Amino acid sequence: MATVFLVAAASAAASVAANLLQGTAKPDSGNIDVPKSNYGVVLPQCWGTVEVAGNLAWAAKIRKKKKSRTRKNFGDFAVLFAYCPFNPAKEIELLKFNNKGAYSTITPDPNSIEASAKFRDKYLRFYLGTDTQEPDPLIEALKPVSTYDHGLPASYDDRQELLANLGLPADTATIPAYRKKVYMVAENLPLIDYGNQIPRIKARIRFHDSIYLDQIIREICLQVGLTESDIEVSELATVRVAGFYIDRVMPAKEAIKTLQKAFFFDVFRSGGKLIFSRQSSTRPSIQIPITDLAAHQLGKARPKTFEFDSPFVEDLPKRVEINFVNPAISYDTDNVAAESQNPNARRRETHNLNVVMTANHADAIAFKHLHKAWLENIKPKFSLPPAYGFLEVGDRPQIPFYDRWETVELTKVQMGADRSLRYEGKLIETAAIEVVNNFTSTVDTGGYNDPGDDIAVTAQGDTNLSILDINLIEDSDSDYGVYVTANGGENWQEASIYISADDSRYVLVGSIIDKGAIGTLQSALDENSTSFTVQLESGELESVSPSDITLGFNKLLVGNEILQFQDQLLLSENTYSVGTLVVRGLRGTENFINDHAIGERVVLLTGTDAVIERIPLSAADIGQVRYFKAPSSGQTLEEVPAIPVTIAGNSLKPYAPVNLAATVDNVGNITITWERRDRHAGDTTDYENFPVSEYREEWEIDVLQLIAVKRTITTSNNKAIYLATEQVGDFGSLQTTITIQVYQISSVVGRGYPATATLTPTLQEVAPIITGFSPMAGVEGDTITVLGSGLAGVMAIKVAGIPTTNIAVSSDNEINFVISAGTISGLIEITTPGGTATSANAFVINRPSSEFTGFIAVASSRSLADSDLGKILVCDTNSGDITITLDETALTNPINFRCQVFNKGTGKVIFATSSTFLSQLLELSIQNSSLNIYYQDSGNWFGLG
Repeated sequence: MATVFLVAAASAAASVAANLLQGTAKPDSGNIDVPKSNYGVVLPQCWGTVEVAGNLAWAAKIRKKKKSRTRKNFGDFAVLFAYCPFNPAKEIELLKFNNKGAYSTITPDPNSIEASAKFRDKYLRFYLGTDTQEPDPLIEALKPVSTYDHGLPASYDDRQELLANLGLPADTATIPAYRKKVYMVAENLPLIDYGNQIPRIKARIRFHDSIYLDQIIREICLQVGLTESDIEVSELATVRVAGFYIDRVMPAKEAIKTLQKAFFFDVFRSGGKLIFSRQSSTRPSIQIPITDLAAHQLGKARPKTFEFDSPFVEDLPKRVEINFVNPAISYDTDNVAAESQNPNARRRETHNLNVVMTANHADAIAFKHLHKAWLENIKPKFSLPPAYGFLEVGDRPQIPFYDRWETVELTKVQMGADRSLRYEGKLIETAAIEVVNNFTSTVDTGGYNDPGDDIAVTAQGDTNLSILDINLIEDSDSDYGVYVTANGGENWQEASIYISADDSRYVLVGSIIDKGAIGTLQSALDENSTSFTVQLESGELESVSPSDITLGFNKLLVGNEILQFQDQLLLSENTYSVGTLVVRGLRGTENFINDHAIGERVVLLTGTDAVIERIPLSAADIGQVRYFKAPSSGQTLEEVPAIPVTIAGNSLKPYAPVNLAATVDNVGNITITWERRDRHAGDTTDYENFPVSEYREEWEIDVLQLIAVKRTITTSNNKAIYLATEQVGDFGSLQTTITIQVYQISSVVGRGYPATATLTPTLQEVAPIITGFSPMAGVEGDTITVLGSGLAGVMAIKVAGIPTTNIAVSSDNEINFVISAGTISGLIEITTPGGTATSANAFVINRPSSEFTGFIAVASSRSLADSDLGKILVCDTNSGDITITLDETALTNPINFRCQVFNKGTGKVIFATSSTFLSQLLELSIQNSSLNIYYQDSGNWFGLG
């Protein structure tokens, strides 16, 4: 029976076969190598009859002839159409120049046939892609050597010499013959009917008189290394294909999958071959009676006949769309859809098929894909006795399912300990597949339009192009650029987007392939609105689920605001009531919430009918006028008016910050703070650890009086200080409220979006700081001046823990106090509502000056004796440590002395004594002040400073 999964590949062909079934780690392995033309555009490989766009491969300089006021141009050029690796094309049936018929062999009008033949004989030569076709004589005569000789000298004589030295053929050996390629050469073609330039050319080409699916599959497989003996395609020999093409380099499995979507066949490996089998074919199959289902071990409970794994309805397709080539509308792309009536289904499934088929055929395919998706997701599980051990994965037995026999494709098999077999599978409805395949036996190749130059091609009409210079819709979109969307009249389908810096030379930058959901606002909309009315010119709006909202559906641009809605109600044709406004001011557009007017633009940015393209720009475009043109199919650039746009670069503007706040300190300095947002962080409200998507972080804060800017403060972080002195200078007094606008600065576009607020600063208690005091020593009753900051709100001052008196505040940086009676030497403490500050050095209470006379200079060390009492020690620490030794023989009385330190270096003053007189060794590091006093009283050491 059928075996689907490969275990090993024993040969190169087997390896390719495995890749066709299961994929490969090498993206280019098994690729169908579609060649490229001279200018890099892929040439399609085609089967049946298809219509393809021409690719200009060579052109001589356009010749200009002018007579009176009329100018006529004439062109010589070559256009490539397709690649034929196996057999040449049969015929070029139809040519369209700028979407107007120029040549036809399929019109029933004999006069048109005759006119087409004369036109061809006079101006055109066709090459059908044989492997023996020779270079065109015009190209051979006119083409410059430098354009096709790769690495050969441009000089004819030098080239011939080099070719001879290399042993290569001369002359025409390097002229391209484009073998195996279908192409056309135009010689002396008048261009006046095509805007005096080379027209866009499309060709309808018959590659096969009759082609069947087996031949297409065979040729795809042969191109990637398989041989005839590696494949079995006979079951597909009755499936006729009107036309199919491959227009890009792709793995063979991808091309085959496209055909599977159109013709419903399976691929599996069996007996060393790849088997291509129609799903409606009669494969080895049996009918399993219901008595054999639910097999179980004797004596154990009988299990259920069936168990099912059914998916969530939300995961199944609501709508299946088929894009296909419709021969009835000049081989243009057409679209049909099948839709489930289940209200819970949400998913939309689209299949793009490069297959020529009728609309009826496409309808049947869409229905089958929808029905198949629902049916095959009903996955029965059942047990069978050991006698059914011959059934393998991929087989399709029939089982009794309610009141009918249903085919089940086996997807999993397990054997139990009692040798009973447990199978899992999916339901297969072969009848519906057969309906689809029946279309292929009578494919309608479609009609054709009027003959020759009179071929009726319905004009698309002008494109209504909307250029959206707005904030980034997605975080991943490029910084530099604008968004575009478009629509047009009833026949409008697509347009190309061109841009120019001078309205002269235009460059193709993108395309729009469908109408966007575009309209106008019809009712008032402000921050309190719960709904509003929209009239659409094209597209539709739809209601979505909360989960879709989470995924980003239904973002709508109204004016310059981006919002997100959940529900809509169709009021009349093209007019909707939009409700359940989930979020306003998305993507940094909150400044525009109240800036709406009836009649302003409305564009759906995300959702089913959203058609938005990002057009790339550069830094050089910012602030400059750029011209846009959007010719629809059949239009030339000259026919389309330019749309001038000054590029503002709004996608580069930093978002407005949030959570603005202000505090004021004791003397009136106002501190303004805010939280930064980032234009690459979407609509998150978590402002932690944001990236800075700018060259550097810069801010400007405007202080306003009504609308006048009184002052601009700059800063490099999210904090700015508006000084008390600045307030008095700007307004004449300290301010209890301030109105500000805060901007983050972009190095490219300058100020971002502003955050505007009127703030009443709250009092911020500032912790006091003591930086110094003077004098450093004194007696009770002396006035001491303390310097620092945050001192204005002083509540208490203490020296060595003893409160002082007569406190006077000069400023926030300076206060004065008087030493109280009974104060001893110690540190100064100042307490304010913001906390308590302590001085680094001690204030010293001096003993009466009569106790201290004379001085002793100490540079290194000194032993003190009775004769030194009451004298000042002058210690020079610039030269190292100073040791002052006290011993009991030299000092018999209580010691009273002062030590003055100067030339402070890295040294220390060390007081030492014998343990019998004083048990402490006191080491005092020199502080920053110039005067330090240390003394001993009643056997205890005091270090002051």
